[in-house]
Amino acid sequence: MAVDERKRFTWPAYATCLRARFECPALVLVVTVDQAVAHWASIVKIGAAARAGVATITDRDLYVPYNDVILAYLSEAARKALQMLPQGYQFQDPLIRESLEKGRDEGRVEGQREIVLRQLSKRFGPLPSWAEERITQATTEQVELYVDAVLTSASLEEVLQLNA
Repeated sequence: MAVDERKRFTWPAYATCLRARFECPALVLVVTVDQAVAHWASIVKIGAAARAGVATITDRDLYVPYNDVILAYLSEAARKALQMLPQGYQFQDPLIRESLEKGRDEGRVEGQREIVLRQLSKRFGPLPSWAEERITQATTEQVELYVDAVLTSASLEEVLQLNA
């Protein structure tokens, strides 16, 4: 998004039309990663309840729900456009990048847990519930140790006693 002087006239029209259509208060929410655009948007007057400023959301606890709501109300075309992002695209927002990386890491560990459970049951037979519980609650480091230990240990107990 960039500064667009025409928005000074179209945003109030959007708010008015939405208020009339849905018969409820309406708000124009401007989402941008550019501080200059955020400042410019904060001074656009929209009706009697013009905003005095624009809040920048950097707290993950607030950012994630706001982002979720915005994504939930995207049109189908906008959703498809997001899904068609080029491979290797780097999101500009550090919170999105951090969230994606955290999700990838959690996915890798969950995949390793599933592999360990499968290998242990193939090697030692059906697993007791305590063993499954220990693996599903293991830290990333413990799971990595289990991945290696399953290949060299003589018993289920020997695998799972590491870092117990």
